[in-house]
Amino acid sequence: MTQAIENNTVGQPTIEIMSLFPRQGEWTEEAYFRLPETNRIIELSEGRLVITPSPTDKHQEIVGNIYFIVGNYLLKHNIGKIQSYKGFCIQS
Repeated sequence: MTQAIENNTVGQPTIEIMSLFPRQGEWTEEAYFRLPETNRIIELSEGRLVITPSPTDKHQEIVGNIYFIVGNYLLKHNIGKIQSYKGFCIQS
C-alpha cells in the first residue's frame, strides 16, 4: 500500500510537489517549457532552474529615486529623456 504524502500546515508551501519535477542539474528545455505560466522570472541555466527573487520595497524605492533624479537632470539640462523601454537616452 502506498502512503500518501501530505503537508497539512496551512500557509506552508507544498514541498512534496517537487518530486514531480526534475532535480536541479537535470532540467531540459522540454521540461522547462512545460512549466505553467507565472509572473515570476524563471530561467534555465545548465540544467538548473534559477528563480529571480521579486524586488523588495527598498529596491523599488531606490529605483524610483534614481529615475526621478536622472530624469530631472536630463530635463533641466535638455540633454535627453527617459524612455521606459530603452532606459536612459542621451541626445547627441
